[in-house]
Amino acid sequence: MLKEKKYKFILSVFSGILLGIAFPPVPTGITAIFAFVIYFILIEDSINYGATIRYSYLTFLVFNVITLYWAGGFTHCKDLYMMIAGGLLLIAHPIFFLIPIVVWIFIRCNLGFKFAILTFPFLWIGFEYFHSSSEIGFPWLLLGNTQTYDLSIIQFASITGVYGISFWILLLSVLIFLLYQKIYSNEWKYLSIKFIFSVTGIIIIYLIPKLYGNYILRKNNFNEISKINVAVIQPNIDPFEKWTVDPDLPLDIILQQMNDIKDHDVDLIILPETAIPFYILHPNNINQFKRLKNQVDSLNISLIVGIPDIHYYSSNEIIPKSSKTSIDGDRYDTFNSSVLLQPFSNNLQKYAKIVLVPFAERVPFSETLSFLNAMEWNFGLGGWGIGKDTTVFSFITK
Repeated sequence: MLKEKKYKFILSVFSGILLGIAFPPVPTGITAIFAFVIYFILIEDSINYGATIRYSYLTFLVFNVITLYWAGGFTHCKDLYMMIAGGLLLIAHPIFFLIPIVVWIFIRCNLGFKFAILTFPFLWIGFEYFHSSSEIGFPWLLLGNTQTYDLSIIQFASITGVYGISFWILLLSVLIFLLYQKIYSNEWKYLSIKFIFSVTGIIIIYLIPKLYGNYILRKNNFNEISKINVAVIQPNIDPFEKWTVDPDLPLDIILQQMNDIKDHDVDLIILPETAIPFYILHPNNINQFKRLKNQVDSLNISLIVGIPDIHYYSSNEIIPKSSKTSIDGDRYDTFNSSVLLQPFSNNLQKYAKIVLVPFAERVPFSETLSFLNAMEWNFGLGGWGIGKDTTVFSFITK
């Protein structure tokens, strides 16, 4: 019994590791397929809810620790609340992944393992869809995201969305596992007709999105005229200190880094989320905005930059219950936004983030249950308003 528990413990941890390293920034998306093969081996003989849930929780705990360790700011250890919230996230979030597993166990106990394993991809995709919905949605860990580094495979998302890629991963996992079962139980021999047929089928299913993607990439082989030269700047600014230092300091760094690329043939500069950590579009910060706009004009390069934005509600607007109240009694909301600045143009194109990270960027359901707003914390995060609409930025190249 002890040996079996140790064996299952190793399988759980190994499956979680393979699943975790399948996600960016590690370019090993293929391990997601084998993570579930190992997971299926783990739960193959599971007809007990308790044991299956325990080992599954361990798998998804390891997976979440690898992919979400950054959420608690543990590498900085500068904000106790953030560390506590991040730790709770790592502990609680794996519970969501147990929902399809519980349904799967029910199917396995009542309809048999083979039928249950064939339904697994459908159960998981259904879970991914609903887990990405509502204010507690968490779409960052969809299986399809593991294939980010393979441009050919992700072209398939234009037809099926990211969920189609997730399904493709799980289908391959199920087929490889069923092949393993046949070989391990000696039902099939190596190089038998059934074995060769199965391997061929798996290879074909693996290649379908790659062949399609390569076709699309070749078909849309844009010429030089259609290309846009983009410079991506990542300022080396402490994400904690940038909210408390003199606002001119991060702006100075950004302007200097923009100036460093003036001799390059660039059409667009992209800066990260909240790269400018103050309300640069607010009238009180007009001087800082002019400095940034003058730099854009001087370089003759368009700029997309992440900013916090603030909107004060007028009396004729619908004011959300979750909005904040200023010292003067005005109601307002802040947004995690981005803005496009174009040379010699006063036209500002803005986008306010719609899908916000639960708790880290917004307390879920704080509009309906306004008392939850008390959970917000004063770090520049936690209380963003929800953006109202998508924005397609447009600009003219040089």
